[in-house]
Amino acid sequence: MFICSSSFGQLDKGTFIINENFSLHTNNYEYNVDAYSSNNKSTGYNSTTSLGYIFKENQEVGILLSLEMRRYLSETNFQDNMAQDNMTKEKRITKGYGIGVYYKKYIRIVEKLSFFVSPQLDYLKRNSKREDERSNPQIRESNSYRLSANIYTGLLYHPTKRFGLSMNLIGTGINYYSSKDESRKDSSFYISNLGNINFGVQFML
Repeated sequence: MFICSSSFGQLDKGTFIINENFSLHTNNYEYNVDAYSSNNKSTGYNSTTSLGYIFKENQEVGILLSLEMRRYLSETNFQDNMAQDNMTKEKRITKGYGIGVYYKKYIRIVEKLSFFVSPQLDYLKRNSKREDERSNPQIRESNSYRLSANIYTGLLYHPTKRFGLSMNLIGTGINYYSSKDESRKDSSFYISNLGNINFGVQFML
């Protein structure tokens, strides 16, 4: 689910913009075969607030503030050669926050429909705690961060002065990722494909 609410008058110079993106997700997966069974559940949310300003007609700059939380629970049961049940449980909670800057250029297609291109730079920090009955110690903590340079495209349709609909189309980005826990440290560069289509509702005040 993707929700986008924004308050701005028109795409004219001097306009302030408040934009809220919020998404929820949940997933439940069960697997059973012979003497082995597994039940996995995950839930989470992402929230991004942008504060923008139209410094020139159809051109916007602003800052991004983001929060996220993910919860994962796994229960596995299997029988060994002695026909004894073995139950293991794993619980993992990840929390993150980030900040970034962006620029957005609107290109009018027709009177009420505009295409936009938006380069962004952002920093995201995450903390993850994992509780596993099989590990010693049982609770492990890791920290990570990600630096990203992305570019998004989309459409903005505003049928009235105070109401609009937006749709994110495709995008791409370059990312640097680093993580560290008690036993190791990893880092990597990768290219992301931002191909998910998201719809939004905008309120213009």
